[in-house]
Amino acid sequence: MDDSAESEGYLERVIREYGEGFPREGDRLFVETWSAAHVDPLGMSDPAHPEDRSPVGRRQLYSDGYLLAADRLVEGYTESPPEDVLIYPILYLYRHHIELELKLLNTRWLTWLSGLDEAAIRRKVESLGKKHRLKCLWDRFQGAYPECNQVFDEKTRVAFRTLLFELDDHDSEGQSGRYETDSRGMQTLTKLHSIDLPTLKSGIHKISQYLSFLGDEIGREVDRREEIACRRREASSE
Repeated sequence: MDDSAESEGYLERVIREYGEGFPREGDRLFVETWSAAHVDPLGMSDPAHPEDRSPVGRRQLYSDGYLLAADRLVEGYTESPPEDVLIYPILYLYRHHIELELKLLNTRWLTWLSGLDEAAIRRKVESLGKKHRLKCLWDRFQGAYPECNQVFDEKTRVAFRTLLFELDDHDSEGQSGRYETDSRGMQTLTKLHSIDLPTLKSGIHKISQYLSFLGDEIGREVDRREEIACRRREASSE
């Protein structure tokens, strides 16, 4: 048998043995089954008009999903060299979770406490979508709502900023977990040799919990202001 015949036989065996790995007629990606993951876990969609789905809570779902996905990857990491490539999606998922949490925090302040009209709020929320620097998003929130500095003691505030700014330093534009070079063509993650994943996971959760607590504090501030307004209305009616 000549070389071409041997090559042809090898290819035939590959196709036969791994045929399931190649696309086949009728294959699909998106199929609904009884055990399928729900795109709208909150159940706020009308099946007859899914395009009218309420946006309430959806950004939080995305944020939570990125955090959970990164946690699963960290927990499944076996420390084998081939799995080191997981650091890229892990970093991207964790960082994007924090970015979304910061945008949620800014949006909550704008919506509930800014006192701006609806059109102005909409414009400012839309502008948030164009910002990605974690430090800038934090500075924007802190400048708009300086009362947030009264929620935690100084040591906790400094520790939080240290963690947040460290993440921003290694991935300033959200590119390091996605591409080998950033938008300027510079190599990403050049300041790091290795990353201890459990330590990364712990730090991300601490940042996330800090931001979540501030979000809850905004809700409590809304309640306080409403209570004061209610008392004033009652006093004026007497």
